[in-house]
Amino acid sequence: MKRGFPLQFKIRRMLKESPLFYRLLPSYVPWEPVGFSFVVTTFCNLKCKMCARTINGIKPTHMKKEVFLKASKYFKNKEVSFCGLGETLLHPKIFDFLKIATSKNAKISFTTNAMLLKEDTSKKLLRYNVDSMFISIDGVDGTYNKIRSGGDFNTVIENIKKLSELKKERGVNKPLLYISFVGMKSNIEDFPKLIEILGPHIDYIEILHPIVYTKKLLNQHLNKSIKLAKKVYRESERLASKYNINLGLRPLQPHPRGCLEPWTKPHLGIDGKVYPCTLIGGNDGVKFLKEYYEDFTTTLNLDDFVLGNIMEQDFYEIWNNEKYKKLRKALKRIFLENMKRKWTNKSYVKMLKKVGPSIFFCDFCTYRWDCSC
Repeated sequence: MKRGFPLQFKIRRMLKESPLFYRLLPSYVPWEPVGFSFVVTTFCNLKCKMCARTINGIKPTHMKKEVFLKASKYFKNKEVSFCGLGETLLHPKIFDFLKIATSKNAKISFTTNAMLLKEDTSKKLLRYNVDSMFISIDGVDGTYNKIRSGGDFNTVIENIKKLSELKKERGVNKPLLYISFVGMKSNIEDFPKLIEILGPHIDYIEILHPIVYTKKLLNQHLNKSIKLAKKVYRESERLASKYNINLGLRPLQPHPRGCLEPWTKPHLGIDGKVYPCTLIGGNDGVKFLKEYYEDFTTTLNLDDFVLGNIMEQDFYEIWNNEKYKKLRKALKRIFLENMKRKWTNKSYVKMLKKVGPSIFFCDFCTYRWDCSC
């Protein structure tokens, strides 16, 4: 058995691919969410070239403690994921937040660029119920430094190795270490090198596609370099097997699946807004989100997907309000229609153009089609 890939991830992926499963899902959800994901900050110590925060000039903001405390009412025995556009460890109250979540027996995960993951920080993190850590690295050496302006590749690698050593010293296997690599034409050949460097220290590594926020990024998508990407994928599979780690490789053609988050895991924004999923809610702070795919452009108004606010009403009043139920009903129809056939990049783009720029976001969502993230 490979390290660090919980069975629940495999089960969720399987369910997302099942049309029968979506036929059974109700619009009114009688169960509680399995967890919540969060944006706790839009401050960041890096300026990455492909990040919506950099491109859209988001105003840096921290979640106030009273918002997190209000949310924590619903945390007992739940998954709590810290993610979004900022660097989690920059929030001045992050360890207070972790203490609160741990007191609720929550299973915690968070995303970080690992620049601030110094030894003393890692030691503090090991005191809390942190189940998994998703670390973003998009190249090695000079490539990394060009993409992640303000970052330093060697510092990140040293910090990860130190955390791995501390886990071994304490005889623990948590947090599981997951590496996320945004694969682009300019950096994809670095991916096998990164596996060689970090293979002995991590549990999982994956290639993500970029969300194309600008036309300049269009030619960087791996669907423009399929032959090169396949070569890298083959070498990566060999190396992942060598180090007995799990590997995630995104398809190089659009591949529609469902999305469980509107039924299982809402996203909470900085001021307590409730969103149906992480991809939308993770951009909290952006008013209009523009996205490109080939020569198709769409603009998303995030306000259209705000389902309520926990600072104004109880979460469980929001969980099954009319807007939430209407969204779930629409999603079932969309998922079932998309999963009836096989798709190519050409047929996906044709569908986008046929529907037009006013297309409902979840219909074309590039994450759900495995074209981003």
